[in-house]
Amino acid sequence: MVNETLEAFEVQELNPEQSAVLLDISNQADQLMEQRWGSGFPEFTRGELDTLPYHNLNHAETHARASAKIIEKLGFPQPYVVLAELTGRSHDLEQQKGRGQDEADSASWLGEKLRETGLFPESYIKMAELGIIGTEPVFDDKGVPTGQVATTQEYPDEITAKFAKAIACGDFAHLYSPAGPYLGQMLYCEINKLDPPATGPIADLAQVPAWFAGNVRLLANFKFALPEAEEILTGNKVAVQAHTDQLVANLRGGEISTWDQLTKANLGFREITSASQ
Repeated sequence: MVNETLEAFEVQELNPEQSAVLLDISNQADQLMEQRWGSGFPEFTRGELDTLPYHNLNHAETHARASAKIIEKLGFPQPYVVLAELTGRSHDLEQQKGRGQDEADSASWLGEKLRETGLFPESYIKMAELGIIGTEPVFDDKGVPTGQVATTQEYPDEITAKFAKAIACGDFAHLYSPAGPYLGQMLYCEINKLDPPATGPIADLAQVPAWFAGNVRLLANFKFALPEAEEILTGNKVAVQAHTDQLVANLRGGEISTWDQLTKANLGFREITSASQ
């Protein structure tokens, strides 16, 4: 629960005009994500600027849902749950300018949209902006994510800090999800400029298992910025770790040597794990 009373929240409820405006901006964000970067799994419709296997509409929607769940768990009023969804959908609108600048420009897009309406207080808008900026990952010297800017940037109050950290946690919602290993595969394809979904023989049978071995380290050591996110997002942690360990063994042992085999293994895990919940 946030360390503030309900009265401390400047927006207690949304009127019909505010609700309609937030829905419209949310739809705009979804449309821009798909238009620019593609739809993502399972259709992989192409984007106009690039077709990204990972940072696409599917990722934005996953982020939006997870962020809203965390904000709700924290006890924020409903207007902030709605804002969390909108922030998640908007956080990756910019993709090609580099770390830090992408987040800043995505935050500016959402901030400008909200300010143009004249319907929301600055504190509400600033939460969304700091939430997006806080999603920027921090890496160790081996390139493994160790945290996010949300844990180090300055905040005007505890409410804003909790909101931004919740948004940051939502960005890694896939990590221990049934789809996590498959999305890890998609992120590899994105970084290495492979079309989604890649097919045929895996060209580099040293690099791919090394990538998943890095994921094993990430799964073992990653800490969400909020304990509430740990409660919500880590339910499949043991199963995902075990599956990823097996992927590394199968890739190094030759049991998996094609993208089709890797996709089958990861989607099979996704289906079985999802069905058991």
